Amino acid sequence: MDRADHLDQPTLAAYAREAATLAASYRTIAPPLAAQITRWFPAEGRILDIGSGSGRDLVWLREQGYDAVGLEPCDEMREAALQAYPALTGYLRAGSLPLPSPDQDAPYDAILCSAVLMHLPQELWFDAIYSMRESLRDGGVLLVTLSTGRSGLDGAHRDPSGRFYHEAAPETVQLLFERAGFRTEAVSSAGDSLGRGEITWHSFVFRRVGAEDRPLDTIQSIIGREQKVATYKLALLRAFAEIALKDYQLVKPAGNGRIAIPVELLAERWLGYYWPLLGGDTFLPQLNGEKEEGGGPRISFRRELHALASALQGGYRALANAQSAGTLAPDLRRLHRKALSKIKRAIITGPVTHAAPGFFVYDTQTKSVTMPLTLWLEFTHLSPWIESAALLEWAQVTRSISRGGVTVAEVLGLLVEDYEPGRDVYDARSAYAGMPGLRCVWSEQRLHSSPFDVDHAIPFSLWRNNDLWNLLPANPQVNNRKRDRLPTVSLIERASERIVASWRHLAGLHERRFERELQAFVGGPLPRGGWENTALARLKEAVEVSAIQFHVATKARYDGP
Repeated sequence: MDRADHLDQPTLAAYAREAATLAASYRTIAPPLAAQITRWFPAEGRILDIGSGSGRDLVWLREQGYDAVGLEPCDEMREAALQAYPALTGYLRAGSLPLPSPDQDAPYDAILCSAVLMHLPQELWFDAIYSMRESLRDGGVLLVTLSTGRSGLDGAHRDPSGRFYHEAAPETVQLLFERAGFRTEAVSSAGDSLGRGEITWHSFVFRRVGAEDRPLDTIQSIIGREQKVATYKLALLRAFAEIALKDYQLVKPAGNGRIAIPVELLAERWLGYYWPLLGGDTFLPQLNGEKEEGGGPRISFRRELHALASALQGGYRALANAQSAGTLAPDLRRLHRKALSKIKRAIITGPVTHAAPGFFVYDTQTKSVTMPLTLWLEFTHLSPWIESAALLEWAQVTRSISRGGVTVAEVLGLLVEDYEPGRDVYDARSAYAGMPGLRCVWSEQRLHSSPFDVDHAIPFSLWRNNDLWNLLPANPQVNNRKRDRLPTVSLIERASERIVASWRHLAGLHERRFERELQAFVGGPLPRGGWENTALARLKEAVEVSAIQFHVATKARYDGP
């Protein structure tokens, strides 16, 4: 897809109509970010000003000795800037977010992105953020501003002039940038310099960092405080880590610097984790002093989970598949709801209440577990490490409280192999076998007359995900070269038409399953029109987040045949 297509035409048109008036108004105000720029931008550094508008900030940057260039997508605003500041000739050009790849002037020491992101729809934010990260040198600084509280927006988030505004909570903005490989250096809020009292401006200073710059202290301290008497806390840590990797779109800001995770989402994870431990014929204690017979402490949801497991043939994966397809029988749905109810109660009254006091809080209004954003960012950055550490500790605790009745290796096998699925591409392969004009999504080669593979776009070794959106037709030789490598964003963009065609074909044959799985992937209901763009944006975001979290080097990615 052409990046120019991402520009919101009504917004551009509004700025074009009002270019002269707006430019003159902006020039009456001294650069409001001067102090932050002076503090954070390196002296004489190479600077990119995105959305230069009136040219006020760009000309100031150059007057301060910065090697600054600017981008402005609106022709009329650009012309007004050059008329007011002829010295900007040659330093101000047409352009917008997401940034072009490659950028002829990159890498930059710092980027200024003031009042720009808010004009992009939510599904384009990660693409825009990723493009800025790729245009910065390691350690480079990004200064971002955006507004909230704007009055007069209609149901389509447009002001009376037609400009589009996506107003995001500061916690959401910080989380998005941290997830994309930035560290937050400073956050501040201020009123509107033009005197519009309802508007608040939020400023963020981010720095591009590598994995080695991320602290482990918070998570290490939480794991270290575990009193080896139960496995609840380890199950909670594992669920947080898995959600941070695969379902972070379902995590919402809770205000006051906290985020919220639906307790229902945590309970579903616990159901899968504990299924092989509590649902089988072998008694495995998960609480110190728990016995198969007689009195004493008991896992509060053991009986309900065992009843569900006994009534359903095929194990936990059979339950998950039936839920995905919407075919779970009524009696099993009742058992499922009963088990989830007891698990939610255990989460709330157990580790949320007693583990790491002050960190985790249950919000009765939203029925969510909240935690500080700073702590959640640790899960976001370090989810593979946290999950591995929690699994090993869980196995060791189980061996300890069983008094050696089971080995660490046996418990790990149950926790991982019985919960996580094997490769299953049967439905996708059957669907693609009858798809007219079938082509390899990565190479565009025709496949109808030859054997074909079904590739996991996000490698199975990383996500262990068999959802239909993740299963794409591929030439066997191409798939063999890709293997367990993450595709690049560039490759996904080049293959976008073939990916979308594959998705539409799958959705036509497995409508209910495809919709359920895709909604879970994007984190909410699909838009009535244009769901394909939302899904593509989420796929690109997911592969980049995975590359960061699994520390996958750029050269180890797959960029096509």
